[in-house]
Amino acid sequence: MAAWARSLAASGDEELRQRVEYAATRLEDAGNEYHLAALFDMAGLSSLRAGRDQDATRYLQRAVPLARRLREAYPWMHLRTKVGVAAIFTGEIAAAHDAFGEALTLSRTLVVPAFTSLCLDGRAAVAAVDGDLDRAARLAGAAAAHRAETTDDTLDARLRAAFLEPARAASGIRTWDDVAARDGAALTIDEAIEYALEGPRSEFRIHAQAGPHH
Repeated sequence: MAAWARSLAASGDEELRQRVEYAATRLEDAGNEYHLAALFDMAGLSSLRAGRDQDATRYLQRAVPLARRLREAYPWMHLRTKVGVAAIFTGEIAAAHDAFGEALTLSRTLVVPAFTSLCLDGRAAVAAVDGDLDRAARLAGAAAAHRAETTDDTLDARLRAAFLEPARAASGIRTWDDVAARDGAALTIDEAIEYALEGPRSEFRIHAQAGPHH
């Protein structure tokens, strides 16, 4: 446990790698899959916050089979949200769409609105990449309307800077802001989730009650 905790306090990328590998070895030896999954999840988050998206992807990929075996919906929702962020920043747009969709479905089932705004912005970023700027603006408006003050904004801010602000400029700032305020912010949180789960890639569906197995 102490090694696991110290690894999360690492700052630089090389220090993080070394501490994660040391802690992972100790946790594997102890057969502690719960904390091993949490270790890789948090290492992925730390890497995403620092903009080290390839590193984040590698950590999160190691967390996925562990979290899937644990069959706990709340940690799985956390993980799928981070997988979505990592995927869109590494150009895996379909994977990002799927991950954000699953996390949104779980956030609605588990009633966790703190994750909803990030996933709405994630789906908005996917729409922006797809060139559907009207949809992107609506989702971004809904995300802004339902963003909790206590939410860690680091990943949201990265999504907005990399995808949504360029889309806003391409759409025309006034046009984007009108759509975001009129059509996006007016949606309730359930309406926003339902709208986000629609769209051209919406053939992917996850039933939250079934747990993290596809």
